[in-house]
Amino acid sequence: MYQAPYGHGGTFHVIATGEGWTATVEVTVLPADLADGGGPVVARTRTFAIFWGDPGAWAADVRPTQEAVLRGLDGSDHLRIAEQYLRGAAAGTSFGGSFSDPSAPPASPDKADHQTVGAAACAALQAGGIVPAAGDVAIVYSAASFSPAPSWCAWHSFFVCGNATLLIAFIPNVKGSYGCLKLGASIGCNTLSDESNAAASFAVHELFEAMTDPLLSAWTDAAGEEIGDKCEEPRCIALSTGAFQLQAEYSNAIHACAP
Repeated sequence: MYQAPYGHGGTFHVIATGEGWTATVEVTVLPADLADGGGPVVARTRTFAIFWGDPGAWAADVRPTQEAVLRGLDGSDHLRIAEQYLRGAAAGTSFGGSFSDPSAPPASPDKADHQTVGAAACAALQAGGIVPAAGDVAIVYSAASFSPAPSWCAWHSFFVCGNATLLIAFIPNVKGSYGCLKLGASIGCNTLSDESNAAASFAVHELFEAMTDPLLSAWTDAAGEEIGDKCEEPRCIALSTGAFQLQAEYSNAIHACAP
């Protein structure tokens, strides 16, 4: 029985050979859909951007781009992809603002765990006068570049902040990882830096996953991959705040990456 490469659907030409004969068959394989693990989902978020460390470590357009993307997602066709996983609720997000933490972020990935990042995000919000509430997401952009680069470009988790469970995402500086930076290489959507494109794509990836799998117990495929993990290809996405280069997200409805 033919088995497609892990995580990939498509049409494959399979060639079988034997003594004195060759046969070719075309096989279409659908990728594995996401399944509902029963854990909570978050249909509407209040999303914050937190810039941790030296602001000069990022390209100058990174911060305004992240703010524009997080402002522009609400009401977009792109965000509506998530609705099929929200059990009948409409997807929505509001941008709660951006904050700076001038302290030095962890310099190695093993120090940037969810407790450390969560505590920093919680402190930054509280210092900014924010009382965390259910559905809040803090996306933390670290000025630090990790060397050697980890195998991941970003992650999401959760952290108890005050009386609420704060959903967190962490994006280290992509300058330190060629593999992550190249995911922001321009495909012509805009004139932004590769750093800015990459950071925006990772932020939206993690936000979608924070909504559809906030406590790591809701929507994943059989291998544990979430809505953004299955789709690396960049797309030009029109939001109310501009055109941005964001990765596709997996849609069970079409058994493929969308749009």
